Amino acid sequence: MSFLLWILAISAVLLLLRLNVGPLPRRRAFKALFLPGVLVAIVGKLLACALSGSKLQEVNFPWREGDPAKPEESKVPIWGSLCQALVPVLTGAAAVLIAREILVPELIGRIELPDLETHPSAIAVFLDTCRQILGDLTAMANAGELWRWQMALFGYLSFSILAFTSPTWKECDRIKGHFFAAVLSVAAVGWLGLKVGFLSRGWYIRYKWSEPVFEGLGLILTAALAALLATLAVRWSYLLLLAAFKPKQGPPKE
Repeated sequence: MSFLLWILAISAVLLLLRLNVGPLPRRRAFKALFLPGVLVAIVGKLLACALSGSKLQEVNFPWREGDPAKPEESKVPIWGSLCQALVPVLTGAAAVLIAREILVPELIGRIELPDLETHPSAIAVFLDTCRQILGDLTAMANAGELWRWQMALFGYLSFSILAFTSPTWKECDRIKGHFFAAVLSVAAVGWLGLKVGFLSRGWYIRYKWSEPVFEGLGLILTAALAALLATLAVRWSYLLLLAAFKPKQGPPKE
């Protein structure tokens, strides 16, 4: 259950990142500046099309305006829409983790993700975890760890990848729908007194895969929060400069 809830929480942060970036991923200059993200987004859409049985309508490299890749709607019910919404996001997350392993393998998430349960207190737990992650990023910046070229390159790659592979509102709505159905199913099984081990930190996954999986989720959440914070800073700085230097309008003519 905790794994599913963290997936939903990270999807919400990525959605905020996509909403804050706005139409920039369709612009030629932005795509040229963050070309690695464009390439990963195209690969993610290709994989989604292959798994959902659909085709790509168009591919727009930086010399053309528009989304990097635009797939056709899948005709396969449920599975097709889930693949088209989730596979590009998973491709982006995998690319960020691969970049970490190549550039900064010593970068291990220092904030452990706590268990989340289907309870209103989960929101407070999520917000407190985000606060701890941002505090850890501030400490790393003050210590100079973020300014090494390997770390700076990883930050550039992770931002470019997440900016282009974050789900749109429509895709996030599909993800939430499918995962809410999964959460309700797991909750129903738990109400019956059974244990769904492959979706928890228990059973075989607890022994073999729980720690690296949740550490990876923590890294993706950290990268998403850092990217969101960066875009918010740029946006508000731009609005502040625009308000400060915008010519004043004269009084209306009578």
